Amino acid sequence: MVRELSPARTTAMEELSALSGEDFDAGFARQMAIEHERAVSLFTEGAGLPDPELADVASWTLSRLRERDEALAQLIAVSGQQQVAAQRLK
Repeated sequence: MVRELSPARTTAMEELSALSGEDFDAGFARQMAIEHERAVSLFTEGAGLPDPELADVASWTLSRLRERDEALAQLIAVSGQQQVAAQRLK
């Protein structure tokens, strides 16, 4: 069991903690997308495992992750639009 964050995740957390407002929202959405893609990759790999029970669980989870692709894309688009609008106001 992992008890601490990887260096990449620690860096991401530090970067997010330095942000606020719409910059934080956009950064958080980007980090969510990165983590989502990591999960998709892991469960895609898991769906090909030789153990049929594990492969079934991984396939089921992968299908649920894929259902969320559109919602995540919309979140990123909205947060990006908010960030562009905020930049125009500065």
